[in-house]
Amino acid sequence: MIIKCIDNTGKNLPAEIKNVKGYSENTTFETITINKLYNVYGIGFYNNNFWFLICEDHYNGNYINYPICMPSILFEIVDIRLSYFWTVRQKKEDMQTILEFGMKKILYEDGFYFRILEGAAKEVDFFKKYKEKIDKEIFYQQGY
Repeated sequence: MIIKCIDNTGKNLPAEIKNVKGYSENTTFETITINKLYNVYGIGFYNNNFWFLICEDHYNGNYINYPICMPSILFEIVDIRLSYFWTVRQKKEDMQTILEFGMKKILYEDGFYFRILEGAAKEVDFFKKYKEKIDKEIFYQQGY
């Protein structure tokens, strides 16, 4: 899946995102660029909103800027194809059903995502390999 950034401010964020994340109309998402395309590495549905797991502009694969969830309202979907490497998890939380799509280890292994963010070598290496597979998959789907 490929998305394009259409907004990098908090002006159009729904109230439930602002309330949970502490964003406001004055929030600026400086790590994403309007009109830039991003590969999606996972999708989640939280607080009645979809979130895309992406690598922001300054991602370099060397223990900086690992995948982060960004509100879907900041993007438009350019390519709807879901990755072959994704799996799905369904769970119940706060009286609602939540669906998540993405890497199995992120979805099912407790603490895996947070260990990526902390720079744990094993998890970081695993994500880099997963990211590379998805990036190649998207590259070939686009006919390059």
